[in-house]
Amino acid sequence: MFRSLLAAAGIGGAQVDTRIVRSRLVPGGMLIGEVVLKGGAVDQTIEGLQLVLCTEAEVESDNGEYTTAHVLAHWPLNERFVLRAGESMTIPLNSKLPDETPVTALPCRDNRTRVWIETRLAIASGVDASDRDPLQVEPTEAMQCVIAAMGALGYTLVRADVEAGYLRTHVANSQSGCYQELEFRPQGYGGIAEVEISFLYDSHATHLVIEVDRRHRGDSYRVVSVPHAGLSTANVQRQLAALFV
Repeated sequence: MFRSLLAAAGIGGAQVDTRIVRSRLVPGGMLIGEVVLKGGAVDQTIEGLQLVLCTEAEVESDNGEYTTAHVLAHWPLNERFVLRAGESMTIPLNSKLPDETPVTALPCRDNRTRVWIETRLAIASGVDASDRDPLQVEPTEAMQCVIAAMGALGYTLVRADVEAGYLRTHVANSQSGCYQELEFRPQGYGGIAEVEISFLYDSHATHLVIEVDRRHRGDSYRVVSVPHAGLSTANVQRQLAALFV
């Protein structure tokens, strides 16, 4: 009885640990790993086990800006079951990351993008167990071409963050409730102060939502579609160069 009371208070109860075995993650790619459960001092009824993919998004309000955890996806892994005392259980993980998963592995100093996995173990009549693991998400091939093309055009990636909200364009709309912005600045002084680029995806192309901030002419917005067929930095560079004339 004493062990049961301790387990109900979270002492000596079940534990959960998520292990990602695929090192290279990209938006739209597979998240492969395993969830390891370890039973505590007594048998415990598990009400449910789920994996939650989160990012940190900036929200603008009347009181200013603040950041909040934003759920990108969640995957239920198991329904109600009993985890015996001392029992070890491994559940394979094979899930597709959303196409709009923000990228964290970026060559910029002010990178405010955070993506992580939360594993939530709901324990009946006890303290729930959880595990949190940061994810390193790399740019897709199209994003790599865009970053390289901007560099070739004389722009440096200086900041990356995630904004709460939706992107609406004539070619595609975002679905996740947030979007990532990459902020580029010219290496020398000129008519353009900065360029912000966000990404939308479909099976055939990556669509760039571009805001160009000109020093004396204000902001302008364009959408450029980068086809996946024949993708190259040189082709993307030619597409982007026409915007900065």
